[in-house]
Amino acid sequence: MAYCNNCGNFIPEGAKFCENCGAAVEAQADNYGNAQTNSYSQQGSYYQQPDPQQGSYYQPPYQQSVVRPKPSVSFGEAISMFFKRYADFSGRSVKSEYWYVFLFNLIVSLVLGFLAGYKSNFFSVLASLYSLATIIPFFALSFRRLHDSGRNGFHLLLSLIPIAGIIILIVLFAQDSVGDNEYGPAPAPEYVAPGNNY
Repeated sequence: MAYCNNCGNFIPEGAKFCENCGAAVEAQADNYGNAQTNSYSQQGSYYQQPDPQQGSYYQPPYQQSVVRPKPSVSFGEAISMFFKRYADFSGRSVKSEYWYVFLFNLIVSLVLGFLAGYKSNFFSVLASLYSLATIIPFFALSFRRLHDSGRNGFHLLLSLIPIAGIIILIVLFAQDSVGDNEYGPAPAPEYVAPGNNY
């Protein structure tokens, strides 16, 4: 009987990957010659094991894969990634990242708009500069969000259709992540400790 070292999920005999988190499974013999199953995370850690032929260390192939994104991010992480991935139109962004950034931009725009009513020149210019500074990363984030739901980023052109296009885009942005696709691996599932499956 084997359990995944990454998420604690039961691993059926002969499985090469954990069905829950996708961690690669490697069979090893214990001191008595019985096969044991161990899994290793695909998170890109630098776990190394000796190479019997070369007597040196190597990185197993499953660790050379792309790191799976988190299934959800906090408000602060979303804003940080928004500016770090300024013009990154490739890859995927989870639903929480998109909506936290949307909320942040809405709040900043409302505050700057409110302040522009009092000190029209300075805050009007500041609001315009903020809008210009965030338009490219917001388009990039929108592309990545559409990629996460399995769609091409050019679905943003639907916004050119009056009213209906915006409604369709809101529905597309609200959809859950799909499995692995051509834009990258699916987000890793939330970790649930063994025995806490409720």
